[in-house]
Order: sequence, then structure tokens, then C-alpha cells
Amino acid sequence: MIARWLACCVFSMGARAGAQNLHCTKPDGEGILFIGPSFYRATHGYDAHGTRYSNPATFSRSQLGAYVEYGATEDLTLIANLAVVRLSSVDARTSHQSTGLSNPEFAFAAAVERLPFIGRLFCAAGLALKLPVVGQGDPLIGFAQTDIEGRLRQLGALNLWSHSGYWVTDVALRYRSGAPADEFRFNALGALRYTPNWTAMLSAVTVTGLRNGSPIAVNNNYTLDPDYSSYQVQAAALYRSARTRFEQIGISQEVAGRNSGSGTTISLVIWQYF
Repeated sequence: MIARWLACCVFSMGARAGAQNLHCTKPDGEGILFIGPSFYRATHGYDAHGTRYSNPATFSRSQLGAYVEYGATEDLTLIANLAVVRLSSVDARTSHQSTGLSNPEFAFAAAVERLPFIGRLFCAAGLALKLPVVGQGDPLIGFAQTDIEGRLRQLGALNLWSHSGYWVTDVALRYRSGAPADEFRFNALGALRYTPNWTAMLSAVTVTGLRNGSPIAVNNNYTLDPDYSSYQVQAAALYRSARTRFEQIGISQEVAGRNSGSGTTISLVIWQYF
């Protein structure tokens, strides 16, 4: 899902009030569900030095994901993220497939705008818990480790060429138990509404591994490594089809990395406010 957690709780797009409203957390008793498929394909990867290379195997990932946010109070949002994936790795002589539930993730985000000092720089702080993958496979779906991530968010309005929008940035540090390396994450998204029902979004999603991991066998998944870095550019268009429903189509490309894939993701996501 393209930039789902960057866009999820900041732009109500008039779903309730009929006008643009910026929020770092969901209003009390309101929520949003993101659900939809995505497809990733890679024939190249980035090696340990960040050099792009051609891999003899074609790797693909089909995914059906669901991401939900709910405002428990005016200042506290609860979050859950689940996905079922099917992986495939095919070369000239062999073919491997696996299906399973990707690492489930649960989190909360709390408004910090009224706090001294930190409230001048950020509008929300979050804590996420990512659980071990359910079931392994060949190709390997994910690692059997628990992640804990702390995140800070900035948010602001955009007005360009008489069009309104928003920007949002997240900075995070993720601790990963066991062999996988810890990570520094930075993400930025800009969205601009260019007609009453259409919004364009452009984002960068970055993961920088801290190089403190240990090797793990990845079973024919050259896009997965316990110590990796990944830098993606994403573009999406969002269409409002009803008062509380939107459809998003997007494309993402890995443009740099280390011990990672170099592929393209196409996604279709339904946003449903409730």
C-alpha cells in the first residue's frame, strides 16, 4: 500500500466535514480502513556495496493487505497492520513458491503538540510492535524476530497554484531482536488536491540498516536480508468516489539500496472512513 501510514491519519479530505482537515491522530470514535492488493516484481538487486546487479531469478510478491486506524481518544490512535503474501522465485531451472501471513504489526500514535519543546517540532509520537512472521517458506516470507519502533511525525499544509494539500514527514528508529540489524527510517510525503475529487501524492520511503546484524538464510528471496538498506520513490493518484470512500492507485520503485531488491510495486488501495 503506497505510503499508507504517511497518509492515513493526516488528511480527512472532507470525509466528515466537507473540507480539508489536517490531523496527526484520528478524532475520537472515528477510523479509517485501508485494504487492497499489491504486486511487486524484481529481476535486479543491490549488493552489499550498493551496486545494482542482474539476478538470474525473477522474484515476485503478491499481497493483500489491511491497515486500520481508530481514534481511541482525541489524542490517541490505535493501529493494526496485517497482510497475506504469496512469494515466487523462478529461474531457468527451478521454481519456488510460498504463501503466508507477513509480520503483523500493532501500534499507537499520540498527539504531542501541547507538550513543551517536542510539540514545537512534532505533532505526534508513536510506538509500534512488529511480531514474528507466521510460518516460513521457500522463498522466505520474513524473519522470526520482534521489532519495536519509535516514531515522530511532522505535518503541515500545502498551497500551490491555488490547490490545497499537505506534507508529512516521519523519522523513526527500529530495534530488531535477534540477528536482523536495527534500522533508521525517514519518510516524506506531499499530497496536492488538483480537482475536488482527485489528489496526487508523491513520497520517499527510506530504510537505512545500522549494519549490526548477522547472516540468515533467506531461501531464494534475494530481496530479503537481515542487514539491508532500501530507498524508494512512490507516486499515487487518489480518487474520491463517495463521501467516506476513496480509491488509490500507485507505483513504487526501489532506486537505491544495499542487500535488497531493485523492483517495482503496483498497488490498488481502498480508503474507507468509518
